[in-house]
Amino acid sequence: MRVHFIGVGERTMGDLAAVLCQQGHQVTGSDVSFGKHTSHSTEGMALVLVQPGWFPQRITECLDRVIVGRRIQLDNPELQAAQQLGIPVYSYPEYIYDYAQDKQRIVIVGGEEKTLTCVLVLHVLAFLHKAFDYVIDAPTLQVSVQLSDAPIIILGGDMAPSSPINLQSQSLCYQHNMALISGVGWECNDDYPTLEAYLQQLARLADASPKGGTLVYYEGDGLIKTIGSQPRTDVKGVPYRAHNHRYADGKVYLITPRGDMPFQYTDTASMSAISGAQQIVNNLAVSDQQFYEALATFLMY
Repeated sequence: MRVHFIGVGERTMGDLAAVLCQQGHQVTGSDVSFGKHTSHSTEGMALVLVQPGWFPQRITECLDRVIVGRRIQLDNPELQAAQQLGIPVYSYPEYIYDYAQDKQRIVIVGGEEKTLTCVLVLHVLAFLHKAFDYVIDAPTLQVSVQLSDAPIIILGGDMAPSSPINLQSQSLCYQHNMALISGVGWECNDDYPTLEAYLQQLARLADASPKGGTLVYYEGDGLIKTIGSQPRTDVKGVPYRAHNHRYADGKVYLITPRGDMPFQYTDTASMSAISGAQQIVNNLAVSDQQFYEALATFLMY
């Protein structure tokens, strides 16, 4: 397959391009600038990065797909060329959904605790040698994309539009089987100028939970509890609160069946992230005992 990335300088776009290269696809990419991460992720790859800028003449009918970044404008000359030629154009969330249709898709959204929740889920699954894929833009991860034939994929989501040609939120594009809403991650912007507009999108995500699906939500936040606790036919609702803990000598200790466990983060958001991750992996047939065994090694992650 021949794929061209418009906006490959975005971290997730660059990492996805590198993964497709590793899978044997012919990949090209363009952007107005290429950061250090893009250069590192594509180092040694067959991925072709032309000089910075947009080159519509490089968009030809030989391309099978074009993947467009989230910061690209509608008047981008390469995007317009692809549309004029009728080449299928995807946002990267749309491409990930297309790739992962047969996987169990787990979307995690929220505020500051979202990233730690994602990383904890990955750590537990890796500790237990369970096969998984992920698309998560987290500073602690060397790469933001891992794709294979694993049966599940962990997706760090948000409510921003997936691309200039698809204003549906990134999280909705993934069409989750299981979703976790950890908190309110709203900041006033052009997409969601009011908190009410943002909460409406979170409600849409919750309502998009399929029959037989699971919605995990943080009931410690009244706004999230209101969204998560709404009745939904054949959807399993799983509320959670911050993990039980205590403070002593300036440290925090998780209260667990294994005894008190020291943890490196002491804020309430991190305590809720632990419980959220626990609920996710519990629904992936990971017992509490296995969860705490994995959590005890998190400092080495």
